[in-house]
Amino acid sequence: MKIPSFLRCSAQLRDFYVRNRLKGWTSALAFGAVGIGSAATITWNGSGGDNNWSTAGNWVTAAPVNGDALVFTGATQPSNFNNSLTSVGAVSFANGGFSISGNALTL
Repeated sequence: MKIPSFLRCSAQLRDFYVRNRLKGWTSALAFGAVGIGSAATITWNGSGGDNNWSTAGNWVTAAPVNGDALVFTGATQPSNFNNSLTSVGAVSFANGGFSISGNALTL
Protein backbone atom coordinates (compact mmCIF):
# COMPACT_ATOMS: atom_id res chain seq x y z
CA MET A 1 0.00 0.00 0.00
CA LYS A 2 1.39 3.40 -0.95
CA ILE A 3 1.53 5.80 2.01
CA PRO A 4 0.41 9.36 1.23
CA SER A 5 3.27 11.89 1.25
CA PHE A 6 1.79 13.83 4.20
CA LEU A 7 2.30 10.72 6.42
CA ARG A 8 5.92 9.97 5.48
CA CYS A 9 7.40 12.04 8.31
CA SER A 10 5.74 10.31 11.26
CA ALA A 11 5.81 6.56 11.96
CA GLN A 12 3.01 6.98 14.52
CA LEU A 13 0.72 8.75 12.05
CA ARG A 14 1.60 6.22 9.36
CA ASP A 15 0.74 3.29 11.66
CA PHE A 16 -2.50 4.99 12.66
CA TYR A 17 -3.39 5.54 8.99
CA VAL A 18 -2.68 1.90 8.05
CA ARG A 19 -4.62 0.51 11.05
CA ASN A 20 -7.65 2.65 10.27
CA ARG A 21 -7.55 1.76 6.57
CA LEU A 22 -7.65 -1.91 7.57
CA LYS A 23 -10.53 -1.25 9.96
CA GLY A 24 -12.46 0.31 7.10
CA TRP A 25 -11.93 -2.74 4.90
CA THR A 26 -12.84 -5.10 7.73
CA SER A 27 -16.06 -3.17 8.36
CA ALA A 28 -16.94 -3.15 4.68
CA LEU A 29 -16.44 -6.91 4.46
CA ALA A 30 -18.51 -7.50 7.59
CA PHE A 31 -21.39 -5.35 6.40
CA GLY A 32 -21.19 -6.83 2.90
CA ALA A 33 -21.57 -10.33 4.32
CA VAL A 34 -24.96 -9.46 5.83
CA GLY A 35 -26.70 -10.15 2.51
CA ILE A 36 -25.04 -13.53 2.00
CA GLY A 37 -27.27 -16.48 2.68
CA SER A 38 -30.39 -14.39 3.12
CA ALA A 39 -32.55 -16.62 0.89
CA ALA A 40 -35.65 -17.94 2.60
CA THR A 41 -37.28 -21.35 2.51
CA ILE A 42 -40.83 -20.85 1.24
CA THR A 43 -43.49 -23.57 1.51
CA TRP A 44 -46.35 -24.03 -0.98
CA ASN A 45 -49.80 -24.61 0.52
CA GLY A 46 -51.92 -23.83 -2.57
CA SER A 47 -54.48 -21.84 -0.56
CA GLY A 48 -54.57 -18.84 -2.91
CA GLY A 49 -57.30 -18.06 -5.40
CA ASP A 50 -55.27 -19.39 -8.36
CA ASN A 51 -52.28 -21.65 -9.00
CA ASN A 52 -49.71 -18.88 -9.65
CA TRP A 53 -46.43 -18.69 -7.78
CA SER A 54 -46.80 -14.91 -7.49
CA THR A 55 -49.95 -15.27 -5.37
CA ALA A 56 -48.89 -14.81 -1.74
CA GLY A 57 -51.85 -16.87 -0.49
CA ASN A 58 -50.39 -19.98 -2.15
CA TRP A 59 -47.41 -19.90 0.20
CA VAL A 60 -47.22 -20.31 3.97
CA THR A 61 -45.41 -17.00 4.63
CA ALA A 62 -45.15 -14.95 1.42
CA ALA A 63 -44.64 -15.35 -2.31
CA PRO A 64 -41.06 -16.37 -3.09
CA VAL A 65 -38.40 -14.21 -4.70
CA ASN A 66 -35.48 -15.27 -6.90
CA GLY A 67 -32.98 -17.33 -4.92
CA ASP A 68 -35.41 -18.71 -2.33
CA ALA A 69 -35.64 -22.44 -1.63
CA LEU A 70 -39.10 -23.84 -2.45
CA VAL A 71 -40.86 -26.70 -0.69
CA PHE A 72 -44.04 -28.18 -2.18
CA THR A 73 -46.30 -30.03 0.23
CA GLY A 74 -49.96 -31.01 0.57
CA ALA A 75 -52.59 -31.82 -2.02
CA THR A 76 -54.11 -28.38 -2.72
CA GLN A 77 -53.41 -27.10 -6.25
CA PRO A 78 -50.75 -29.68 -7.10
CA SER A 79 -50.67 -28.31 -10.69
CA ASN A 80 -49.13 -24.88 -10.28
CA PHE A 81 -47.66 -22.22 -12.52
CA ASN A 82 -44.36 -20.35 -12.14
CA ASN A 83 -45.25 -16.88 -13.39
CA SER A 84 -42.68 -14.95 -11.38
CA LEU A 85 -39.29 -16.59 -10.76
CA THR A 86 -36.25 -17.24 -12.94
CA SER A 87 -33.94 -18.78 -10.33
CA VAL A 88 -34.33 -20.71 -7.08
CA GLY A 89 -31.92 -21.97 -4.46
CA ALA A 90 -33.56 -25.40 -4.31
CA VAL A 91 -36.82 -27.20 -5.01
CA SER A 92 -38.09 -30.10 -2.93
CA PHE A 93 -41.31 -32.09 -2.73
CA ALA A 94 -42.68 -33.37 0.57
CA ASN A 95 -45.04 -35.68 -1.32
CA GLY A 96 -45.79 -36.73 -4.91
CA GLY A 97 -48.42 -35.55 -7.36
CA PHE A 98 -47.09 -32.08 -8.21
CA SER A 99 -46.93 -30.70 -11.74
CA ILE A 100 -45.04 -27.46 -12.31
CA SER A 101 -45.21 -25.36 -15.47
CA GLY A 102 -44.39 -21.82 -16.52
CA ASN A 103 -41.08 -19.92 -16.56
CA ALA A 104 -37.83 -21.85 -16.91
CA LEU A 105 -35.81 -21.98 -13.68
CA THR A 106 -32.13 -21.88 -12.94
CA LEU A 107 -31.04 -23.78 -9.84
